Amino acid sequence: MTPWNVDRPYFKEVIEEIISTCGRYGIPVLDAAHTSGIDVNNPEFRAKYFQGGGVNDTAHLNAAGHDLLLDYGEKFIRSLVK
Repeated sequence: MTPWNVDRPYFKEVIEEIISTCGRYGIPVLDAAHTSGIDVNNPEFRAKYFQGGGVNDTAHLNAAGHDLLLDYGEKFIRSLVK
């Protein structure tokens, strides 16, 4: 799983390295940065879905945020079962 696409130094590079390295070895990646719908750089989104109202938190989802991510994560896990 990639980290969220946080607008801070080196996040973009870390995300791309995770995707690249996993791709080289055929490891499936839950791409939370690009396809999860988590809009970590949007203050209104963070206020609703991150702990502490998301004022300073760009990492930790609250219960509503976990509910938002649940369907996405479940679909990814089910895609691994053949």
